[in-house]
Order: sequence, then C-alpha cells, then structure tokens
Amino acid sequence: MKIKIYYLIAFVLLIMMILPHFVKLSGMGGGVKVPGLLGGVCLIMLARNKNFNKSFYSTPVILWGILMLYHFINALLKDVPNTNINVFFGNVLNTTIVFGLTVFLASQNFKRTVLVLLIAYITYQLIVLSYFGVSSINFKATERLSDEESLFHANMIGQYAGFGTFLAVFLSSVYRNATKYFLVLFVFFLVFTLLTESRNALMILGIALVAFQVKYVLNSRKVGNKIYLISIAVMFSILIPYILNYTSAGSRFTAALSGEIMHVSKTYETNTIFDSLLGERVIYYVLGFGNFVDHPINGIGLWNFSSYNDFEFPLHSEYMVHLAEGGFIGFTLYLIFIGYFIKKFRKYKDRSNPLYWQLLILFIVILFIGITAREFAYNQFFPMYGLIVAFLSSSSNVFLKKNQI
Repeated sequence: MKIKIYYLIAFVLLIMMILPHFVKLSGMGGGVKVPGLLGGVCLIMLARNKNFNKSFYSTPVILWGILMLYHFINALLKDVPNTNINVFFGNVLNTTIVFGLTVFLASQNFKRTVLVLLIAYITYQLIVLSYFGVSSINFKATERLSDEESLFHANMIGQYAGFGTFLAVFLSSVYRNATKYFLVLFVFFLVFTLLTESRNALMILGIALVAFQVKYVLNSRKVGNKIYLISIAVMFSILIPYILNYTSAGSRFTAALSGEIMHVSKTYETNTIFDSLLGERVIYYVLGFGNFVDHPINGIGLWNFSSYNDFEFPLHSEYMVHLAEGGFIGFTLYLIFIGYFIKKFRKYKDRSNPLYWQLLILFIVILFIGITAREFAYNQFFPMYGLIVAFLSSSSNVFLKKNQI
C-alpha cells in the first residue's frame, strides 16, 4: 500500500511540475488551475493517511502556506490589479502543494524521489527544446534562449538546469557508481545553461560542481578519491576558461563581474557598494524600500510593484517582495520560514554525511538567488526546499537505513 501511495503522489507531483509547460505549448487555458485542482484532490483523498499528513503538514510547509495566503488576502484587500483566482492557484496553492508533496516523497524514499524530480526537470528542458527547436543550440548566438511572449524565459530555463545539476549531485551521493550518470546529466544541463546566458544559472551550475566534490573531500584519505579530485581539478581548469572566453554565456558573466553591463541610472544610485553588487537591479531595492516606508505594516500588496511604481517589470528580489509588497508582517513571516531551515541545519548532528553539506550549499544558493530573483512564484524552487526538509527532519540513522546509503 505504501508503494502504491508513493507512486500515486509521485505521479501527481510530476503532473503539477510538467503540465503547466505543456499547456503553454498548446495555447490552452487552465495551466495554473488544473495542477492545483489535481493536487487539492490528492490532499482530500489522503486526508486520513496519518503518515502522509505528518510529512505534508510539516512546520515549513504550513509556514509557507500561511505566508502566501497572507499575501493573497492582503492583495485582495488592497485591490491590487489582476489579483484573481489564477494568483491563488499559482502563488498559494501550487507552490505549497508541490513543496508538501516533495517533503512526503523524500521522507519515504529520498533516492527514488531524486529520480522522480530529475524526470520533471529533464522533461522541462526537453519541452523548451521542442519549443525553440534543435537549431537554437548555438553557444555563440547573439540572442539568449528566451522568447518575447515569456512562455519560457531565460532565467527560468537556466534555474531548472542549475537545480537539475544539483539533483544529479544528489544522485551521485545516494546511488553507488552513479558518477558517470552525473557527468552525462551535467553536460545535458550545461548546454541549456549556456544557451540561456543566465548569470545566476551559470553560478548555480558552478556551485553544484563544488557540491559534487564534497563526498570526495570528506573521504580524501582514500587514494582513489585523491586521484579523482585531481582529475576533476584538471577538467575544471580546461572547461571554465573555455566557457568564459568562448561562449556568449561566459562573456555575459565576465562582463557582469567587471561592471560592463551593470549600469545604474543616476536617479536610483545609492552611492554605496550595492550599486556595484546589484548593478541595474539596485532599482528594485531603492523603489521597493521606498514602498515599504510608505506602507510599513502590510506593504503595497503582492504583484503590485509594477502598477504602484508605474514600472515596466515586477519586483526582482525575493526579499523585497516580502518587505515591500508584504510589509513588516510579510517580511517577518518570511524570516520565520527561513529561520526554520537555519535552526535545523545548526541542530543536525551527523555532519559526516555528504548530503548534509550538499543540501546546505543548495540552501545557501537559493538564498543568494533571492537577491536578484523572485522565487515565490516558481515551482522549480520548492522541490529543492522539500528535499532539504525531508533530510533534516530524519535522524541520521533512520535516513541512512531507509535509503541504504
């Protein structure tokens, strides 16, 4: 029965992760509502399953649900433009259910769940490829792999590729002799990362490679591991300079580091180090903090940044979303959510397990991306949170026994 429930929920999770992108390709409506309704039906069906409820209704999932429900109600009360049932399904229901389902699946079988998620993240890239066509694979193209209609925008494609690489890292840690599969998956996701020219995607992928080395560093006394570390270092010394010097993605990354494309309008300069660190995106912090000062208690309302400031783009910062659009209440709820993870990482006892450090690195990456990206609206972040919660919620012995690591 447990196996049947596991595969049922895995199927629902895959549908929730993949279906919206198929709907984009087809041009049909309901891309947000159908997955949310399916997830809701799943919750109703398993309402009496204590094992499921214990994992799904865990503290971080409830905290996230409360935060997003607050944002939705706050936006309704403030009469924010376009706040409707689609926002409820997309920002409240879908992300929370994907988060909770992943916690349950990974708590039952971490190894198998990594494979399930890899299917979802790989399928997304294949959908992207079918949309743009094989001819789009050009690492020196003058245009990024993105489209004007925002069906598949570059940063989202790149984030899927970066997190897919992290999943490949976990695969190599929980399955024996899986290094060769990691290398194949790394090349697969690297292709899409380079095509998007996304700076944060390239950063995610690079840090994922560092996380991959953790298990070899922890066991570096073994001669085989020392040889392997040296081999990887040689590969990096060849691959990294090639990417930076001979691909458009690398050129864009180095240009950002040197400040060549990080122009800040004089109107929004802070005359601090943040102008250099954030570049053109410092505008979101300047305007966002001003919005918070105007409405310190409950902010200006979710998704209201563009309308409120008569600005072309939505707020590109996870932290400023909760501060400016949610006010003191929203930002406090977000800090409590993040604080749960920090507390759990600090209290986890067995730090000899490579997965502890790899998941900690992943968590830090998610926090870092939030500086210049809004994360609350996108499903690709929440399976990552789910894996972290499942790992930290199990004692080391129980986790190792379940997954036979």
